[in-house]
Amino acid sequence: MTKFQKLISFMEKYPNLSSAIRWIIFLPVAFFAVMIVEFLGYWGPTIMGIVLDFIWFGFDRNNFWYVAGASFFSGFMGGAAWVYCGSLIAPTNSKVIAYILGCAGVLFLAGNRVFVILSILTLSKELYLTDIVVGIGEAVGAVIMTYYIHIGDIKIDLIGDTKMDDEADANTPRQK
Repeated sequence: MTKFQKLISFMEKYPNLSSAIRWIIFLPVAFFAVMIVEFLGYWGPTIMGIVLDFIWFGFDRNNFWYVAGASFFSGFMGGAAWVYCGSLIAPTNSKVIAYILGCAGVLFLAGNRVFVILSILTLSKELYLTDIVVGIGEAVGAVIMTYYIHIGDIKIDLIGDTKMDDEADANTPRQK
């Protein structure tokens, strides 16, 4: 029996304890997912730009559109990871948690970044365009992930929350 199977059997044996643990860790997991994905989303295009610079000698990594695209992409993936990982870990009402995290992603992840940048602009008069683009990407990613969870294209029921499984089974036609 693997460690993952032991964890699953433990969670099935003590459902109240596992639900409490999952309620406690769903927000830290979502924050951690944002940090990891945005770090990889930012440095991935940067490394790709270095590779393109070696292959194609005229490639400019400091091009505005390249930097803006990489910043938007990292923010977009971070916002999507925020909603997906948070709603995946939550033990019940995963769709409701996805809606809440989607709104929180727009208000707090993106809104906080833009607010901080605008307050810095009034003090230092420098333009932090990439951070604003990352904030917009976070908002768009959170909204799009919430939408796809809402329409059911992305399944978020990992362990537990069998009510959604029963509803899905009742709505699907049976094959003969």
